[in-house]
Amino acid sequence: MVFSDKERKERRRKYWREYYKKNTKKISEKNRKYRIANPEKEREKQRKWAKKNPEKIRERKRRYHATEKGRETNRIYTEKWRKKNPERWREIDKKSRHKNYERNLEKQRKSYQDDPERHRAYARESSRKRRLENPEKIRQQARDWYHENLEKERKRSKKYREKNPEKTRIRHRKYYESESGREYINKWRADNPETIKAYGRKYRKKNPRATTEITQLYRRSHRVCEWSSCDRDSAEVHHILPQFKYPEYMDGDYHGRIGNNLICYCLFHHHAWHYAYATNRNNKKHKKLLSFMWNKVKRWANDNKIPIEDLEIELELMFIKKHTTKK
Repeated sequence: MVFSDKERKERRRKYWREYYKKNTKKISEKNRKYRIANPEKEREKQRKWAKKNPEKIRERKRRYHATEKGRETNRIYTEKWRKKNPERWREIDKKSRHKNYERNLEKQRKSYQDDPERHRAYARESSRKRRLENPEKIRQQARDWYHENLEKERKRSKKYREKNPEKTRIRHRKYYESESGREYINKWRADNPETIKAYGRKYRKKNPRATTEITQLYRRSHRVCEWSSCDRDSAEVHHILPQFKYPEYMDGDYHGRIGNNLICYCLFHHHAWHYAYATNRNNKKHKKLLSFMWNKVKRWANDNKIPIEDLEIELELMFIKKHTTKK
């Protein structure tokens, strides 16, 4: 039987396919040994094949880079190449950004929406590095931006203060207690005496002073603290009905009687009374007075050689007793 060339080729291919299936391991080992023995020939063979089949090469690369291992390998290779060729990488990156500006912008927006925390962390780290490298340059940039965008900055600051009142108070307190803060406040007070006076008039109108002529007359006739079982000298006159809540009883007269809205306390028990209102009733007006009044108690205790620890224990026991009796 005579076969044509085409038929002979087909029969040969079929024979090799069957032979390869039966002897896969044997052929693979033989090929591996040949590649090791002839590296130059193997490379040349691969180059020729790649030149003839560029589309197949691209498709293989696409498939490989789509896998987890391929992505990781590509990332490592890219990082190494960037370190070796920094100038070339900057040039390529710059061209790519200009060419695909809108697409990159959309990609960034989407990435930020998907994972905002990662972007914030990256921005914080990047900002920290820049501040460490060029602190003066960064400060100057911030100052310039602030002066150019005063309205924006005021709105942003106001929004932050409204959302974080407690943080704002702590930050302001720390600044006022610092050396630079005290210097700034003293300088501002010296430069603005009229404004300070206006603030004082406005505050006194809203919060009248407790030390009026009537309260001084009352104190002269009540020299001892009127707190139960206290024999210390009285130091301050106290309004039983708070003056900021009941300004109509500021003169000390209540329901037609004279001086019945006034009572004399020593500095410690005056603080204790306001402390009770601030803690038990969570009254903000009384809370504002506590630190100021406790500083006065400390000075008074120091002048009279009374251990401040004893007063703290007494204050604590006073309210423990009160809570236990309520229960």
